[in-house]
Amino acid sequence: MCTSYRILAVFVAISFCLADCAGQSKAENDPRWQQAVSLKESGNYADAANVYRDLLLDYPKSQRTALRIALNEQRAGDNANAAASFVTARAVDPYGYWNEVGLYYEARFHLDNGRIDGRTVMR
Repeated sequence: MCTSYRILAVFVAISFCLADCAGQSKAENDPRWQQAVSLKESGNYADAANVYRDLLLDYPKSQRTALRIALNEQRAGDNANAAASFVTARAVDPYGYWNEVGLYYEARFHLDNGRIDGRTVMR
């Protein structure tokens, strides 16, 4: 009987994992995703960030969407919001697939702006 509960627990855990993974890709299947990509490719970074922000409201577990907000804010020159958005992207899923990518871009962002951990970096 104990084995049955373990099998059920594993099945439930796998189901939740698959549901989370599906949540990541749903945002990318939304037509607004392509709209945001097109805006970014045409240099309208602030508008692209706004579209990604709208997507994140509908897909709050999409870490890739949250990261794209930060990247487009950075490209638009909105460094104050970009710094906060990088932190938000990490918070969406601290152990998620896109977290390592986000950490790389966040570190590069701070190096490009001459700051690490609130301290000025000398080059």
